[in-house]
Amino acid sequence: MAEMHYDSIKAVFLALGGFFLFSIVDVFAKWMGQYYSASAILLLCAITGLAMLLPFILWHKGWRGLIPRRPLKYHLWRAVQTAANGLLIVTALKYIPLADYYGIVFATPFVTAIFSVFFFKDHVGWHRWLAIAVGFVGVWVIVSPSYHDFNIGTVMALFVPVTLAINAMLLRKIGKDEYPLMFPLYSFLGLLVFNLPVVFLTGAALPALVHLPLYIPYTAAIIFAIALLGRAFAIAPVTSTVAPLQYSSMLWGTLFGYFFFHELPTWNTWVGAAVIIGAGLYLVHRERAVVLQNTH
Repeated sequence: MAEMHYDSIKAVFLALGGFFLFSIVDVFAKWMGQYYSASAILLLCAITGLAMLLPFILWHKGWRGLIPRRPLKYHLWRAVQTAANGLLIVTALKYIPLADYYGIVFATPFVTAIFSVFFFKDHVGWHRWLAIAVGFVGVWVIVSPSYHDFNIGTVMALFVPVTLAINAMLLRKIGKDEYPLMFPLYSFLGLLVFNLPVVFLTGAALPALVHLPLYIPYTAAIIFAIALLGRAFAIAPVTSTVAPLQYSSMLWGTLFGYFFFHELPTWNTWVGAAVIIGAGLYLVHRERAVVLQNTH
């Protein structure tokens, strides 16, 4: 019981750091998305990430460090998930405000809870089903006033919770004994394998030389964010301990959106986000109650 409590606290701090770093990453992706295609941005990100990761892993672990401890198939599925998720996120951020994007993505804990029923046979009582339903109402509140402005960015954002929920399921499958750098390593491999042929076939322009140095802090933030969140999901007693902490992104999205892009959240974004956060916190409360009951 004490170990479970310690793991929960550690997972919370790791996740908060990871979501903050991902907010920094989103700012960069949104800014770069005004000039380059999503595939070009993600390809340079993958190349930079592998150039940073591979030498360190080989120095730290040798060639054995490139071989996962857990079944390879889970890491390969994460590579596919990362490629899809990267395309969805960068495209969404190009077309919609940061706060709206985060408000929609806040549906991730609810999608994760639904997936956990099918992947892990988790029991979801009527309290949690009600919280899930209310959470999706919150997403509708954010999106519905913008139906006349419904664009590809909104569509992409609506699919992000699905890919993030799949990631959470795969991380639970992999478990907490995996070498942490395996998580960003296979993420970058997925981005490289998918985006290299896309850029080659479409002739998409690569980032200009003046922008290339920016990829070092950008990619470093991704590496640390993936590693922190990967570890957080792996050691958390239940997925819901970590997933709702994504709500902290709303603070960063509002601040960064205002200072960097002169964006202010609309009333429906605030109302919808409040509904989603309230439902998410109740979902966490119910899942923790179930965990505590099962431990007695």
